[in-house]
Amino acid sequence: MVVCIVAMLMVIALPNLVRGRHDAAEAAARETLNQLTAAMVQYKAAEMPHVYPGDLTALGPKSGGALGYVNAVLATGNYQGYRFLLAANADAFTIRAFPERPGITGTRIFAVTETGQISEVGP
Repeated sequence: MVVCIVAMLMVIALPNLVRGRHDAAEAAARETLNQLTAAMVQYKAAEMPHVYPGDLTALGPKSGGALGYVNAVLATGNYQGYRFLLAANADAFTIRAFPERPGITGTRIFAVTETGQISEVGP
């Protein structure tokens, strides 16, 4: 009897737990896009020539221990269940955020440009 009750509680609670993690990962992805946008703007203003970096690793910590614009983990492009991909030229950039495990770490795909406007670009 106790096993049946525990099993029923698991059936009820597990989808809510998974959905909570899913929603938290999507919210974190949007916040990370804000952080990356700020880092891209700071990079362009500080570096010579004034261009956006070609990849996210350029935003990470520098050799010799100098701090970067983002932490070393985020500079890899994988962060909190999402994969971040950068496409940039001297004057514009787009960063897309894809769930690493669709349906588990997120469902929606997000993008941000140099304007700072985050949009949903996929399911």
